[in-house]
Amino acid sequence: MVGLLVASPIFASLAKIHNPFRLIGVGLLVWTIATAGCGCSFDFWSITICRMLVGVGEASFISLAAPFIDDNAPAAQKTAWLAMFYMCIPTGIALGYVYGGLVGNKLHWRAAFWGESILMVPFVILGFVIKPLELKGFAHNTRKEYGPMLNPEVQDETNNNGRKHVMPGGTEDLAKKASTKVFLIQFWQESDD
Repeated sequence: MVGLLVASPIFASLAKIHNPFRLIGVGLLVWTIATAGCGCSFDFWSITICRMLVGVGEASFISLAAPFIDDNAPAAQKTAWLAMFYMCIPTGIALGYVYGGLVGNKLHWRAAFWGESILMVPFVILGFVIKPLELKGFAHNTRKEYGPMLNPEVQDETNNNGRKHVMPGGTEDLAKKASTKVFLIQFWQESDD
């Protein structure tokens, strides 16, 4: 849980500048190495650290799969797809207990971890070679782009629709209107006294 909680916001923020499938590939690589490390652990602290790193690998899926599903699922089925994804998390945990018990009884408990690592290698490779994916709302370029209202170069020249302000008489007309308003306000205040 520690690795998962610490790494989830990191993967989510990295998805803004890096390809999400590459990040999932990195997470799977960390997960695979950490799982193999669990099989090679020699004391409590070595398996604890490896299990924390397993959480780091899981964080890549937890934080990036939901936006991917949201972007790609048919609108009428988005909630069903998300429900299926989140249902797979506890189901995977339960199947992991069954798998670990069966393999642990037949072979050594370490073989369960090594078997997981070997089975995940093709998915790690897939995460690195799959076509780049862009999530909606995330740009993977490093150049900062502004909309017309936020661009410092044209911020004073545009209105909310991105059109330039056109003053009928230019700035001289604006100065004349402002002085007329000030005169009328002063006249109104003097007439009240």
